[in-house]
Amino acid sequence: KQLCCSINQKIQFQLLVTMDQATLLFNQSGKAFSSISGSSFSLGLDIMKTKLILRTKLRRAEVSALSPSPRNILATQDNEDFLNLTFIDHSSKYDDYPGYKRKLCVHVNSATLNLVPKFLVDFLMYFDEMVALRALLKQTSDPPSVKQKNTNNEMATVKTKREKFFEMFLYEIRIQPPHVIIPQNSISSNL
Repeated sequence: KQLCCSINQKIQFQLLVTMDQATLLFNQSGKAFSSISGSSFSLGLDIMKTKLILRTKLRRAEVSALSPSPRNILATQDNEDFLNLTFIDHSSKYDDYPGYKRKLCVHVNSATLNLVPKFLVDFLMYFDEMVALRALLKQTSDPPSVKQKNTNNEMATVKTKREKFFEMFLYEIRIQPPHVIIPQNSISSNL
């Protein structure tokens, strides 16, 4: 099933990467406190004369809290793909130009979400520590005069690139409603 567009011209370059399963563990103080896993992931790139198409698909996703006791925070349904994402970059030089430069299609199917306060706090604290470490490393990398000059030039360049990237952008976003469970507390068995 094609998402977002059909391919009706010759493909000049095609790349397809697939992965059956991947798991990412988040450690804090030497212990894993969370995991994110996904299965049946694919990433495809098609380059044609008039457009570039980047597609990604994820069949199943799961986020779990591992401490104090294992529990699912996010779980997807097995019967459909959880995420389909397509990005198309059109060239305006050709007759098949649709009137917009870029198109982003995001389709997210339903999932069960357990709002466990302790997990959310632990997860936010984990990334707060990463942000603080990054800021510290950035402060020590350049002398102040070089840093200020680079920051001003980089900000202007980034702003111009961002404005140019988003001009004539078409979005198609479909999100199926999630099933949200709010337990009585973080150790509640009513999940």
